[in-house]
Amino acid sequence: MTAIIMDKSLKKIILCFTVILSVAVFNLFQVTAVDVNKNCSLTLNECLSGLNVHLYRVASVSKDGSYEYTDEFKDAGNTSIDLNKLETSEELKNAAMTLKGYAANKEGVTKTTASSTLTYSNLNTGLYLVVADNLVIDGKTYTYLPYLISLPQGTKYDVSINFVKYSEAHSHEYKMIKQWKDNGSTHPNSIEVELYDGNTFVKTITLDAAHNYAYSWKTEQVMNYSIKERMSKGIRVLYQ
Repeated sequence: MTAIIMDKSLKKIILCFTVILSVAVFNLFQVTAVDVNKNCSLTLNECLSGLNVHLYRVASVSKDGSYEYTDEFKDAGNTSIDLNKLETSEELKNAAMTLKGYAANKEGVTKTTASSTLTYSNLNTGLYLVVADNLVIDGKTYTYLPYLISLPQGTKYDVSINFVKYSEAHSHEYKMIKQWKDNGSTHPNSIEVELYDGNTFVKTITLDAAHNYAYSWKTEQVMNYSIKERMSKGIRVLYQ
């Protein structure tokens, strides 16, 4: 189990959860009759200049359109997410929150926009997660919606989407997710986590299986958050 708390200097504290700045929205398109040997491209429109965008290949896609986690994301298989059975908006939302947490300590393909359009070329077929860093311009924080998108989309192997801004506000968004690394052992229905701002106790948060042990929230200012799981054993702490 790992946890990451990220601040503006990108310092990380790995505990038993992942806490990251996060917004969760998806574009998942189930496909069939896929030419798995054909290259794809993904173009993002309506981007702000100077935006850092990260692309992660979460899963491969077979000829019949079914997904299987890549080696880099195979630890996400320990969650309750089944990529081939995401049907409701709530399931998609929870899946995106979870996968973004797993992507926090992985190396994706990062590009910085120089105009309103950004293109990733020569991509393998598969399921991709698109995540953008928050961008501050003249005191405003611009947040973009992350996307979980399949390439190809139907018969289109060159895909173009509008990468729409989520907000233009002085707010900060955080996410907490517990990652299980115990070889598939039975997990409790819920756990309790204590949230602190510096040394000050803020509140107790319940992470449950129904929400993939994930929780997100917003604040109007940057906070110095840390977390502590109640009744936990074998916590491994690593500072980077």
